[in-house]
Amino acid sequence: MDTTVDTTEPTVTFCPQSSTYTVSLDTPSREVTWIEPTATDNSGVAPMVIQSHRSGESFHIGATDVMYLFTDEAGNQASCSFVIMGNYHSMWMLRLMLLYQHE
Repeated sequence: MDTTVDTTEPTVTFCPQSSTYTVSLDTPSREVTWIEPTATDNSGVAPMVIQSHRSGESFHIGATDVMYLFTDEAGNQASCSFVIMGNYHSMWMLRLMLLYQHE
């Protein structure tokens, strides 16, 4: 009978970098895609994954934390997180500033 206890967390094999996107004033959100993070486990069984957001979702202006949590069969966990940052296109910001100056 094997009584070995698995205390090794999954290994995150890929985690995307944080990224920034721009939108125009008439489109305050944008669909953002990324390559999904991956992880392996020493057991050979793929870890279960829970994610806060999915690639292809719409993101609004501002910073959004994206997190993936990988859990193996023994309950050991590893995570991957990155930030999706949405900004208005600089030309739109310039137009907005000029409009406010004339009011």
